[in-house]
Amino acid sequence: MLNGSAPFVLLDTAKPDPRNRSSLLFHGPIDIYKTRNLSEVPALLEAIEKAGQRHYLAGYIAYEAAFALEERLRPLSNGLRSFPADLVWFAAFPKPIAINPMEFRALASPGQRIGSARPLLSTPRFALTQQEYARRVTRIREQIVEGETYQVNFTFDAWVRSTLSSTELYLKLRDGQRTPYCALLCTGSRDLLSFSPELFFRKTGRLVEVKPMKGTAPRGRSVEEDERLAVALSADPKNRAENVMIVDLLRNDLGRVCEPGSIDTVKLFEIEQHPSLFQMTSTVRGRLRPECGFSALIKNLFPCGSVTGAPKIRTMEIIHALEKGLRGVYCGAIGYLSPQGKAVFNVPIRTLQRSKGKRTWQYRIGSGVVWDSDADSEWKECLLKARFLAQDKERDFELFESLLFKNGNFLYLKEHTARLSVSAERLGFAFDAKEYGRVLKKIRQRIKRKTSFKIRLRLNQQGLFQFDADSLVTPVEPFSDKLMLSEKRVDPDNLFLYHKTTRREWYEEAMRLFRAHCCYDMLFLNMHGEVTEGARNNIFIQQGNRLFTPPLCCGLLPGILRGRLLRSGKCREKILTLQDVRNAQAVYMGNSVRGLVRVRPDF
Repeated sequence: MLNGSAPFVLLDTAKPDPRNRSSLLFHGPIDIYKTRNLSEVPALLEAIEKAGQRHYLAGYIAYEAAFALEERLRPLSNGLRSFPADLVWFAAFPKPIAINPMEFRALASPGQRIGSARPLLSTPRFALTQQEYARRVTRIREQIVEGETYQVNFTFDAWVRSTLSSTELYLKLRDGQRTPYCALLCTGSRDLLSFSPELFFRKTGRLVEVKPMKGTAPRGRSVEEDERLAVALSADPKNRAENVMIVDLLRNDLGRVCEPGSIDTVKLFEIEQHPSLFQMTSTVRGRLRPECGFSALIKNLFPCGSVTGAPKIRTMEIIHALEKGLRGVYCGAIGYLSPQGKAVFNVPIRTLQRSKGKRTWQYRIGSGVVWDSDADSEWKECLLKARFLAQDKERDFELFESLLFKNGNFLYLKEHTARLSVSAERLGFAFDAKEYGRVLKKIRQRIKRKTSFKIRLRLNQQGLFQFDADSLVTPVEPFSDKLMLSEKRVDPDNLFLYHKTTRREWYEEAMRLFRAHCCYDMLFLNMHGEVTEGARNNIFIQQGNRLFTPPLCCGLLPGILRGRLLRSGKCREKILTLQDVRNAQAVYMGNSVRGLVRVRPDF
């Protein structure tokens, strides 16, 4: 059904929430509404609104369609009567299929190699160098000083190649970029893959809601670091100023179509977390005047102010003078309208687009430049937004938890569940709490003996659970209490150190020696010479009457036993050196299955 042989639109809630519970698949088009001609855009939007009274309409509006909606912007077409791709493309469909976002992969054609090990995308080729980008930022700052604008959302292209089909690539990228407003469109001439976290507008009857997104920060390596970065973004004066500037712009736009006094800013400076970054959003609502429908909304709100800057019209003129190439659907709108008076559209950021049959994809990135913007910081923000293009090519790893199952119960189940769900969110894995509960119930039913078992519970990116059970009877093989030292050094910036995954190649030698009974575990240091952890345990040293363990920032897993000891006050965090371990009164390695085991350092 997602094979691209006929036009279709998938509006995918890859990150379900109370407002977005189901993905919607529109297929079997009844009629097509499209144009490449600017002069036809206004009338086509009205035709789409009229058709939406009888059918479901789904499609896109390209950024450059705005040149037809405002007299001052028409010269920006540079005399083009026809654009190289459709400025507006919508299809009328029967009622869409509502799909559980956790199960929609079943719609892919059997021949599509969803598990293909081929590289997803080539290394991005940027349309601007960092130096060229910096010169444009300088020019924007000059125009701000001259009073021409307050903020400019400046963007540029990145080009990537892929041999995967559009559906294959979409499904692969979706695994690591689960956002509420994803979309896959195959129009017959264009393929569009959108992984946008941003709502443009939601219309329900006469009520309309916009949710501009302005303000970005990277995700942390641990829960604690995440919390610090989110708080810092929320309080950052620059990001707050940019955000409120766009809120004011959208309130002004809504004022043209909403009843007087109905516009309300219901949320300011909310922080949303996504797999690779945090975004600051605000929410504004209003009540449309009776005569204002879809066409009026687009003519007065489009494009969203968060992707232009302020003031909108003058800033769009500045953007046109500074940017290379066309934005296309990027920063336009993708969505649908229904006969029931509902309409939902995203702002297509983090969006790939290409002509049918081509292997090169256009991906555009940018940031909001204000007077006190630093070119280096803005460049880094752009690279951050492009990070998911270069996401780990080896995506075929799993999350896992090792749980002790004893006398019919899981020990520390709450802590294991919390760690697994946090890692799933951070690494872009589907995690269905109900399915998780069913798997735990199945384990309880299957293992009824009173002996203790180590349960290895695995979760893949699509949300499928599997488990193995190993009896923990007293081993008859020789036991070594030796703690060896690895010559390898771990990088504390490696995100995988902080999550329990099957990507543990740096621990392979240690596990081989353990299985050969040469040692109980192997200790690792980071690149700064600080003690981190073992291959299968956290480390604890005794100094006086107190246990000490390294802080997470050194590069280690937040172990379940470690967390319990810290919360009980029996252990404290402290950066440890090799000399600290050698001089300790006692050294222990510990995890939630085996508990604390005293070991003998052999270094």
